[in-house]
Amino acid sequence: MSLPQSRPPCVACGRFQAWAMITVLVVAAGCSSADPLPPPRKSVAEDEEVAAEVSANVVTTPVEEVKNTKVVAGVGRGLVAKETQGGSKPRTAEPRKAASDDEEVEQKSRPEDARQWTADDFRDAKRMNDPRLVRAVNDWAAQHVNDDAAGQLIVELLEAPDKSAPAERATFNVESSSQTSAAVDEDGFPIGGALAERRANPQLAEACVAALGANGSAAARKGLRRALLGTLATDLTDKRLVEATLKALATNRQPKNEDMLLTVLVKAEQVRPSLIGDLDANGLQEECLKQVKNQSSARFRRSVAVELVASGKTGPLRERLVAWLMTADFVNLPAQSVLYAGRNCDLETRRKLEKQFAPYGKDALLETLGRASGGETSTDGRTMSERTVQIGTELWESDFAKVVAQRVREVDSLAAERELMALATALPLHEVRRETAMLLKRRWSTGAKAWEKDHADVTKFLDPGLLLAVKAVPREDALVHRSSLGDKAEKPKLVESNNPEVQRFQSEKKAKEEWMVATESLVKAINERLRSASQGALSGPTATTNFTSSDCGAQTTTTDDEESAPTRGGMPLRLPPAAQVISEFHLEWPRQWPAQLSTVPAPELVVHYVRMEQEERVASVQGFYRRQLKKSESRLIKQGNWLESVERLSDEGRVRSVDVMITRPTEAPPRDRTVKEPLVVDVLWIETPEFRQ
Repeated sequence: MSLPQSRPPCVACGRFQAWAMITVLVVAAGCSSADPLPPPRKSVAEDEEVAAEVSANVVTTPVEEVKNTKVVAGVGRGLVAKETQGGSKPRTAEPRKAASDDEEVEQKSRPEDARQWTADDFRDAKRMNDPRLVRAVNDWAAQHVNDDAAGQLIVELLEAPDKSAPAERATFNVESSSQTSAAVDEDGFPIGGALAERRANPQLAEACVAALGANGSAAARKGLRRALLGTLATDLTDKRLVEATLKALATNRQPKNEDMLLTVLVKAEQVRPSLIGDLDANGLQEECLKQVKNQSSARFRRSVAVELVASGKTGPLRERLVAWLMTADFVNLPAQSVLYAGRNCDLETRRKLEKQFAPYGKDALLETLGRASGGETSTDGRTMSERTVQIGTELWESDFAKVVAQRVREVDSLAAERELMALATALPLHEVRRETAMLLKRRWSTGAKAWEKDHADVTKFLDPGLLLAVKAVPREDALVHRSSLGDKAEKPKLVESNNPEVQRFQSEKKAKEEWMVATESLVKAINERLRSASQGALSGPTATTNFTSSDCGAQTTTTDDEESAPTRGGMPLRLPPAAQVISEFHLEWPRQWPAQLSTVPAPELVVHYVRMEQEERVASVQGFYRRQLKKSESRLIKQGNWLESVERLSDEGRVRSVDVMITRPTEAPPRDRTVKEPLVVDVLWIETPEFRQ
């Protein structure tokens, strides 16, 4: 058997030499390439220097080539490689140190005190995800209020260039891609390096939005408007960005910030006419309401109401705002007064508002009356509560008064308008008084008790000027037998009859008697309120010391003593010198109209009230005042006498009412009518413009 032949040595050597030559050629070709691999780098600074050198030598790539180019971030930060259509793999540098180590180096390069950072420091801090940046933005913004340059920088820190804005995404109509779009510069050239590796930072974005609200500059407001319009790309979702923006505006109650919120509330369909990002007009308004409903000012809410009334729009957006402003909250009062006076306000809404206005009107009137002086000095020097000033400014305004007066004019059922009557009788306004007087004149035949049954009790009329309106209705004394024992006098007995005329006469007579009793009760109620209002208004335990005692008994002619009797404490009538004034109240509008209500037209009202104690005969006291009054009438009341006078001052266009209530402490008068007895005398003087004017 023959052995196998072996390969000649020369052939093996030839093949080895051929492979060696090929290897040498390949190495030579690689060394002559125009795109050599850079040597490994050990620091971020070196990476950035190389990236800068590469960028400086790059030739702008045509648009067609850019479309087929994918940016790949190398392990070394700032390194850029390209992947061609042929699918060749990018060249990369050797691994460098961990990113956290590089960031630590960058942090140390910035001052420890963020207040010393420059704009470039903030940009670098964002690029390197410096954890100090969030707090630095908040502190820095507070130090640069109304600074446009600061506002522009904060917007820059807020933006995410590698993302698209909600409004842009809403207009896109392209096929979805699994690849994330690369960040490009303003020329469309791909951006590499650290920006391509940027990590999303929602906390920074929220801090920037809050800082824009506090900054207050035009640039800051422009950035916030872009956020609301959906044209700002950030690391926040659209809904979260809008929520943060609205919160920033509501928290910083600057007038221009509130103007932006006002636009969002009343013109949401113009801010977002369609679905943009996560929200449309409806969602935008809802988010805005969440932010302003518990922290917006009364001024802002009033502005919203003014816009709603002016626009006259209807629909769900308006209904949501009206429901918010109708809430029973005092801060809504200015807005509610605007809605109430608006031309498009429906009857149901007005009735709901009148129910809320009635207690406000009562409180404001009673406090204003309580500020009246015990003398003739002005009340302007005394402090009026901010709440009363706000109520008076809104409810005593002329346009508001016109609407209330119109509502009173249209009253058909007292039972259905009890809240309206409670409001109207607490407003000391001439137009409202006039319409209330006309209503009393139209409905007097039903009787005062019918008004009380329908919750329009005459004795609860708070405006003192309405006493003259009540006195204008037909009234009649119920007593048949005049007697000094008025409380025990006999009352008339009506004969039953089927005659319609007799029945009407009896019904009207009953109504007149009820109005007389109601008038007496109203006079006493006003006296009691004014007496309470005067508490604390006097400087001493008693307002006036006694003069020399003298008899002021009834006389047929005026004596020299009566002519010389002084008019004390501002009371236009002369008071008996022997009487001791224990309480007094004086009010003259508009002369004493509070300065805090200077923006409201002052109503015309004059009120004088004096309460005195003296020991005298009832007839003597009555005669003293009767000689000073014109057209006075004397009526018997329980435990005393009531002297009443109503006079129209035709030359002045005014009407005046004077009531003198003389009461004794015991029910029965003394047996000897010539003996003096202890008496309490209340004198009430009221003047208002004539209702028919």
